[in-house]
Amino acid sequence: MDLQNMYLVLKNMYLVGKLIELLSLVIAAVARANHLRTSTVLKSSLDKVVPKYWKHVTSSSSRRSW
Repeated sequence: MDLQNMYLVLKNMYLVGKLIELLSLVIAAVARANHLRTSTVLKSSLDKVVPKYWKHVTSSSSRRSW
């Protein structure tokens, strides 16, 4: 293998490494965005359910005699 071919191989390996690095950053960004979206949906759902549940739990516990 001559020097020019070796240079091309190393350059291609470097570019592949950079592409993998960029791809991993994109995957992390998509995962983070999905996590934030899921958390927001879950929080809004819990905001609707928790007050009803809390009212039910507190009214049930006040009727108990220990």
